[in-house]
Parts: sequence; structure tokens; C-alpha cells
Amino acid sequence: MLLMPQIIGRARTGIVPVTTGKTIDATWDTYSVDYADAVNLTAMWMRAYCGLSSTDSGVIVSSGGVGLGMALYAYDGSLYFQCGNGHDYGDDVDRGEVSWVISSTDPVIEVYADTSGCELYIDGILVDSQTYSVAQISGADEGQLGGYLDTVDLAMPTTRLGNGYVEHPYTGSIEKVEFFDLAY
Repeated sequence: MLLMPQIIGRARTGIVPVTTGKTIDATWDTYSVDYADAVNLTAMWMRAYCGLSSTDSGVIVSSGGVGLGMALYAYDGSLYFQCGNGHDYGDDVDRGEVSWVISSTDPVIEVYADTSGCELYIDGILVDSQTYSVAQISGADEGQLGGYLDTVDLAMPTTRLGNGYVEHPYTGSIEKVEFFDLAY
């Protein structure tokens, strides 16, 4: 039996998120629920609040179709965000990938992505960016928190976690993921 990671509440002080002042379009805070807010995106800001350690692994959030998708996940001591063409991982002309070596246990994680590039911010500081060219950053399938599959597959069929057609539950804790300024 798989155990669901605990959704937790944390007080954040001294951090000024990059997304401050932006309009929240959607908040995902429940596991095994299919969310349709982040399908067929051409641009987005995302903020994730989660407990994170170098030993955690699994999908924090994912959305999109089998061909085009986005996923934020932990693997082998690093945090990764992928978007665009999901048939491989690593950066390329038709997909984005940014990463950060996990060195904080309670970060505010923010991602900006559009059809020409993506950026990863930790506690309001830019840690990685990449350029690419895609028509969309995510496809038509709904998304979920925590790497559990219900009626949809993981949006990215290939990540460092392996096959996207199986569950990759997140071993840490997730409070919530917020989406800002969604564009379709």
C-alpha cells in the first residue's frame, strides 16, 4: 500500500517570492485529484511549497499530455522542472529542463515557463534558466500532485525517474502548488 505524503502548513518569513503581486489562477492542494487548470499552456508562473531533502524523490506536480507536458520532481539529490516535448529528459531545442541541487529543506520553489524558455527560482533567487522553442509547455491531459496516477499518466513520459506510465509518488511533503498568470 502506498502512503500519501502529508500535506503540511508552514509559516514563511524573510522570503520575497518572485510571484508576489501576481494573480493566483489555481491552487492544487489535494492528492489523487485531476486538475484541469494547467492543460494546453503557453505560459505560466508556478509556486510550490513542499518539504524537500536530498533523499526525497518523486513527482511534486505534473500536467499535460503524453507528447507535451510539464513536471516538477525530485531525483538523486536534485530538483528538476521539465516542460515541452516529454519523450526524453535534458535540455534540447524542443523542451526545457532546469534543476537545482537540493540544499534547503523548506524552500519556496517558483518556476516561470513559456514557449521560449523556463526559469527556476528557490526562495526568490534565480538558480537556473534555459531557452528552447515549443508550441506549448503542456498538453491536454489533466494534472496531479504527488506523482499518483488516476485517470491520467504522468505528463512527461520520460524523466530521470523513469517510465512516466507508472506512479512516482513524492516521498517528501507537499503543502500546495499555486499557478499564476496562466496563458493558453
